[in-house]
Amino acid sequence: SNDVSVIDLTTNAVIATIPLGASPRGIIILPNADKAYVATVPNTIRVLNLATNTVTSIINILPPAAPADFGVNATGTRVYVTLANGTIRTIDTATD
Repeated sequence: SNDVSVIDLTTNAVIATIPLGASPRGIIILPNADKAYVATVPNTIRVLNLATNTVTSIINILPPAAPADFGVNATGTRVYVTLANGTIRTIDTATD
């Protein structure tokens, strides 16, 4: 499906569904759990506000550099995205 399900870990129940409008490929959640970054097909990253369960922005990645995987620094201020063309993109989480 083209969405992300939010699951309550104590009950394993789906408590929210966030529509993305594109197929998700990977996800990373910041250490403070306020945002998530979702790689979507074909070449975008959706930024999710986890307090409101909404997409707050879309970051476009120029082809053929589709987002492949994520990492985040310990303080949650930077997200690192590996791209299919072998490069890495850095996202400042304060400004996305």
